Parts: sequence; C-alpha cells; structure tokens
Amino acid sequence: MDNDPKSNKSSALNKCSSADIKEEWVDGIKYRGNVAVEADGHIAEASIREGTCKIDGHAFEDCKELVSVVLPDSLQIIGHYAFAYCSSLTEITLPPRLLKICGDAFYDCPKLVSVRLPDTLQSIGYFAFAECKSLEDINLPEGLRRVGYNAFRNCKRLPNCSWKENGLVYWRQHLVSADTDIKEAVIRPGTKSIFRYVFDHCDEMTSVSIPDGLKSIGRCAFIGCHELAEIVIPDSTDTIGDGAFRDCPLENIYCRDGALWKQDGLCYWKDRLLSADSYVASTLVKEGTAAVGEYAFSGCYELTEAVIPDSVTEIGDEAFAGLEKLSEVHLPRNLKRLGEGAFFSCSGLTSIVIPDSVTQLNDITFSRCEQLRNVTGRRGQRWYFLAM
Repeated sequence: MDNDPKSNKSSALNKCSSADIKEEWVDGIKYRGNVAVEADGHIAEASIREGTCKIDGHAFEDCKELVSVVLPDSLQIIGHYAFAYCSSLTEITLPPRLLKICGDAFYDCPKLVSVRLPDTLQSIGYFAFAECKSLEDINLPEGLRRVGYNAFRNCKRLPNCSWKENGLVYWRQHLVSADTDIKEAVIRPGTKSIFRYVFDHCDEMTSVSIPDGLKSIGRCAFIGCHELAEIVIPDSTDTIGDGAFRDCPLENIYCRDGALWKQDGLCYWKDRLLSADSYVASTLVKEGTAAVGEYAFSGCYELTEAVIPDSVTEIGDEAFAGLEKLSEVHLPRNLKRLGEGAFFSCSGLTSIVIPDSVTQLNDITFSRCEQLRNVTGRRGQRWYFLAM
C-alpha cells in the first residue's frame, strides 16, 4: 500500500507517455495517446481535449497565428518550447492540476499580458517566460519548488513586487533572473545564491553590488559582461561555478585571501581554473592548479596549444571541446579524471599522451577528432578505440 502523495504524483506523470500509441489529428492538433504532440502551423484558436496530460515539447512552437488556448483540467505538463515564439498569443488559462512548466515553454510570446499560475504548480523551467515583453501580471504560488534561471528575463512590464526589484527577479533567497539592459545591479540583502547565467551578456552592466551572506555564484553567472571591470566577493561566498566570469574584464577584484583572480585571460577560484576568455590563443595553466573546470576553454577558437601543469588531477567535461585549431596538448602526469567529451571535436589534434594515472576514459572524450592517430600512455600502451 502506497499513500505517499509524492509517489502518486510520480505515477501520474509516468502515465503521460506518447510511446507506441496511435496518432490522430483533431481540430488542428495531433495527439499521441494522452499527449498533444503537434499543431497545425496556421491554427488561431486551440482547445486541447480533456484527458490530455501533457503538451509535448515544440508542439505549438512558432504558431504565429495562435491567439488563444483552452487547456483541459487534466493537463499536468507543458513541455519545452511548447508555445515559444507564438507572437499573437494574448490569452491562456492554466488548469488547476498543472505541475510543471518546462524550459522556454512560453519564450518570446510578446503579446502575452497576464498569466495565473495554479497553486499545484511545482516547477517553472529556465527561460519559461523570458522575452514576454508585454507580461505585466503573473503570480508565484507558495508551493513552488523550483524556478529555473532567467525564467522571467526581459519581462519589462512586470512591476516591482515582493519577488521583483529593479530588473532582478528573486525566488525565496535566490536571484534567478536579470534583464539584459541592466546597468547597475544592486542585489538585495538576504540573497544566498545567484543562479547560473543570470547576468549572461548583460553588456551594459558596469557594476554589481553583492550582499554579505551570499553563499554561491552559479556557473556562467556573469559570462560576457564586457563592461564589468570591478567586483567585490563577500567573505561568505564559498562556491563559484565554472565560467562565472568568462569574458569579463575585471580589472579590480576584491576577495578574501585573493581566492578569485585573473591572469592572462584565465580566471581562477582558489585552485580551480574556472574559465579562459575567448581571445586566448595559447595558454600555460598556472602551477598549483588542481582542476580545470567544465567548458573552461569553450569559445577559445584560436587556441592552438595548452600546457597543463602536473598539479592538475582533473579536467572537466568538454573543457576543450570544439576547438578545431588546438593541435598540441600536454596532459599532466598526475591526471586522474579526464572528463566526458573533454576534447570532443578537436579536429586539429594528431597525437596525445595519456598519463598512466588515467585508467578510464569516456567513449566521447576524443570523439570527432578525425586526425587523431596516435594516442598512447606514458609507458607506451595504446588506446586504440579512441581514434575511431
């Protein structure tokens, strides 16, 4: 006997499956079982039939003539990009049993003015309502368990309220979203974390004030803030994610014990290399560094050589992925972990020596390295499968 309400909700979600079920079109909407999977691109008014529990990802994406949607009480999930780019959508009433709005679900619906979120809602995905420039009325239910990063980015008509203040959107004690044209960001006291990508390419932002008590800064939180030359990191901050300050000039950094610092386009947090700025063409990672972060050199398309000191024991997932000009890499002798896809699609690599300390490699670590013919260990053993 199972009376756990969480289990019941999970069971209900599991029933929202479109696999191996007959398809049919009804009133311009294609269904697969109890899932709405596609819509006629010229549909203007949509009424989803009762019994439907999920609108599949991309189902109504780019339906530019869609003005209004009627959703059934049975609906539980609105999928990724389900209504994205519906440029004429002005009205939608969300049903009382809705549990989840996935990422980008209503991205760039510029005429959407008002949305009432039901009390049952548990999750709002990243960018779910971003770029809804006419949105001026929406609520956050008390029972909400998750809000994704930039869920309300550039919803400029939303007034200041308990969870929005001067272009910044908060959920509980987290900063989750920021408008891209913000110039001076003052994060309110009591904020404990900045979600990943919150200030992604806020090109006009020249300053940010971070309150004491902040614990964490998420991955790529300030990536591409080209005018951000100074930052003060509170003593309370103990976590900064990979890529948090990629392509930020940061001429002045104030941080306890110099834990955050930049040198030659490389940004470090303690003994971890967080990222390299995109202009970096060759690099010597500083001795004493213990780890190279995930996607650390992402976008460094001119990078031809990477020298990594023996102090490094970990290279993160996709750390050098997609760098076609990278032709020479010196891996550290003490390396223990070489992340998934670390050198994915580095088509300029012809040879590499894997340290003896590495005993396992993921199948895609060197995938799409078409010229890689010589992969050996320091004692001469070959990793034949890697060059495929």
